[in-house]
Amino acid sequence: MARSNFCVCRFCIGQTRISASAQSHEPKKYTRPAGIGKAAVLVLPRRWSCRRASPPGACLINCTLREAVRILAPVPGAMYTIAHLSDLHIPPLPAMRPWHLASKRLLGLYSWHHKWKAEHRQEILDQLRAQLQVLRPDHICVTGDLTFTSHRKEVDQAFAWLESLSPPERISLVPGNHDAYVPGSLQYVRQRWARWMQDDDSGDQQFPYLHRRGPVDIIGLSSAIAVLTPRTVGRLGRQQLERLRRLIEERADEKRPRLLLLHHPPQDGATRWAKRLIDRRELQQLIEIQGFDLVLHGHLHKPVQASLAGPRGPTPVFGAASASARGQ
Repeated sequence: MARSNFCVCRFCIGQTRISASAQSHEPKKYTRPAGIGKAAVLVLPRRWSCRRASPPGACLINCTLREAVRILAPVPGAMYTIAHLSDLHIPPLPAMRPWHLASKRLLGLYSWHHKWKAEHRQEILDQLRAQLQVLRPDHICVTGDLTFTSHRKEVDQAFAWLESLSPPERISLVPGNHDAYVPGSLQYVRQRWARWMQDDDSGDQQFPYLHRRGPVDIIGLSSAIAVLTPRTVGRLGRQQLERLRRLIEERADEKRPRLLLLHHPPQDGATRWAKRLIDRRELQQLIEIQGFDLVLHGHLHKPVQASLAGPRGPTPVFGAASASARGQ
């Protein structure tokens, strides 16, 4: 039996922010049945006023979806649910021509067949999709790494999987480092996956984008960059950070909860130097000044719970485990 950890972390929505509750639970051991994928589920009140006292609490559940279905069964229909998936690395890898391997993909192909092929399983993703259809969240956030070497056939395969998962308006997606595995591949990714990464207001495919869904503003960032060496670092870049700052300032009076998506963890000490978000300090400063209610990321292939400084207290940060991993 594969094993995984799950935790239930409770949140209460204050006058303008979602803040971590002191009643959060410690992670518990849970035996995950083979073939069941992992996801996190965020539950928010569907309607609430920023000017009133705190409404009924929300909760983030980082566990298997089978357990989430059991936990969320009593939640009334007035709640708004967001499922968080990450690092799907959708198998199988396609057959590659010799010229496709004249790049970092050669290392990726070796790594896949000698380590990751047995870990990332299609049957787990099939079960995950089936469980999501049972749970029927209002929205799904996917924080990157749907491919392994960003081959065009992998990108098309991920497109088909997302299409089968839910209507486009119910999915928000950001790319990961594996989706920009070699130079030039991210351009095709952004073109092919555009329907899940377009800004609601402008229709642009430029990051950051804004999705207004239910009671929440979902903002997507891209930390995906092509790196020629085996490093898996990410970078947002000065222009993207400046656009993010302007986006928040233009909507400062709206007082809607803001949820931030990116692939790489924005907190210090989350990963090794070769896997870090290069300009995370700049993002941390922006979050501390402008304020976000929740940050979701992937990249680490394990559930992560952290916080960043915000203008009204700590900003909760959650990372999801790999959605396709067996978890041995």
